[in-house]
Amino acid sequence: MASDSVPSPQPDELHPAGCLLRALWMGFGNILLLSLAASVFQSESYTWLDAAYAGSVLGLIAARYVDIRRFGGLTVHSEPATMDHFRRYVVALVGFSAALWVVARAAGPGFG
Repeated sequence: MASDSVPSPQPDELHPAGCLLRALWMGFGNILLLSLAASVFQSESYTWLDAAYAGSVLGLIAARYVDIRRFGGLTVHSEPATMDHFRRYVVALVGFSAALWVVARAAGPGFG
């Protein structure tokens, strides 16, 4: 018997695309970002890897936005996400990924 005090989730929150987007911005996308940073570190000059790194950051931002706006996104603590959560995510992601890219470029064989 279902409890009336527990709200049922909206249909889009359980949509497979929403689940995939959450898996992307919470996990797989970050693994891709770190892998690309390691490849950038090992490269001797600017390559397509630098563009792929920037593209992955934009892809993570887009995934988070669509997750919240279209699929009723959740935080990592399974609470409903808001656009304030999105803004904080973007600031943290851009700041971290920019710093990581600068370190990878500065310490790599081509520029170190």
